[in-house]
Formats: sequence, C-alpha cells, structure tokens
Amino acid sequence: DINSKILRAVGNPEKRFCEDALRIMRLFRFSSVLSFEIEEKTLAAALLKAPLLKQVSAERINAELTKLLCGEKPEIITALIEKGGLSHFGIAKTKGLERLKNLPPKIGIRLFAFLKYSDGNLPDFLTKFKASNQLKNEVLLFEKFTGMPLASKADIKDLLNMAEAHLVEDYLNYLNAFCDMDTSLQKAMLRQIISNNEPFKISHLAVGGKDLQSLGITGEEIGITLENLRKFVLNSPECNIKEKLLENLNINRN
Repeated sequence: DINSKILRAVGNPEKRFCEDALRIMRLFRFSSVLSFEIEEKTLAAALLKAPLLKQVSAERINAELTKLLCGEKPEIITALIEKGGLSHFGIAKTKGLERLKNLPPKIGIRLFAFLKYSDGNLPDFLTKFKASNQLKNEVLLFEKFTGMPLASKADIKDLLNMAEAHLVEDYLNYLNAFCDMDTSLQKAMLRQIISNNEPFKISHLAVGGKDLQSLGITGEEIGITLENLRKFVLNSPECNIKEKLLENLNINRN
C-alpha cells in the first residue's frame, strides 16, 4: 500500500475509527500531506463515522486540520465536511479548496481562505478551534484587509501599517488564487516600498510627539496630528523631512 500510495485501515475500518475518532482526521491529513489515495472501504467507513469527531477535543482536531490545510491535497477535506465532520465548529459546507494549493503552505492565509469559502462564522470558528493568539490575529487581520483599496502605493502602505510585509504578500496571493485578481502590480509596489524604505508608520516620521509639543500641540491632538502627517507622507515620501513636515503642519493649522 505504501508503494502504491494507498491509505487503508488495518482490519475493520469502522472498528478502527470507533476506537479513536481522531484517526479519521489523520486519514485525511495523510492523504493531503502525502498525496495518497484513500482505499474505498476505508473512505466509506471514515465518512460514515465522521460525526464521531464531535467527541474529539478541539486541540487534537486543530493539530490535524492545520497540517491538512497546508498539504498538497487540502480539498480532500470537502467530503468529510459534507458528512458533518466539522459541524461542531459551525462548518457544514465548503468550496473551491483545490485553490489552496496555489497559496504558500502557511496556515494563516490558508485557514483564512478555507474559512472565507466555507459557511462557518470566522470569529466563532477561531474560538471553538482553540486557535493560538498569533493565528487568530493573522486570520482576523486578513479579514480586515478585505475590501480595502489596493489601487495605489498609498493603499499598500496602509496595509503595511497594519501588518508585516510577508502577510501583505500572503493576502495578495490569496486575491490572486481565490478572487482571480492579477496582483502583480500590487506586489511590485510592495517590493518598491520596502526596497526604498518609504515611510508608512507614525514611527517612520521625521517628527515625533516632542516636536509637536514644542509647537503647543497637546493631548489627543498629538496622535491625530501624527496620523495626518503619516497620511501626508504616504503619497509624498520625499517630504518626510522634519522641516517639510513642520512646514506642512503650519500651513494646515493656519
């Protein structure tokens, strides 16, 4: 079976899955990661016993599903979902998972895409799934990106203000793979912003809070003013010089 790349339960497959329902998830995980085919009777038994996965802890499901989604054949999970294998996480339907292989094998963006093309509630799933804080934050960050404009370098910089460059690139890959959007221009702008060290965060500004305080700006107005200056240099990075920023500030205040 190994030489033939076939997954087969030892003995009676229904009995094996009743002994430990997690074996059902492992079966599909092995199929995805190793690109093995599941033997007919083993597959039928796994789908029949899919509801038993409700008895398995979220942590154990988490460990298997994250590896499965990052495998070569993540779409294999579709049949298990349709038989109620993940219904206790609020997911009963999914589609388009064959496109996951077009994304880098990183769980953050792959889980986000999986959830976007499933019928589950994204925040609710992450809670039930016992996702780590880092994974939860990444997925929710990609959700925040949804619908944000991407037409200009300033738009890309707004994404970079929220996330590291590799996460912005992951999101652009998602748009390309799942939304049929050509993101080559956005990726080029991203690379240019990073290589040129163009400012996009308040911390990148040539002025800070103390400079504003010296001008009599205090309290919440400091934060508002710094954000306005950040937006100013998004389109004019060459103006990120202390004198020019203060000059722009004086013009707008007058």
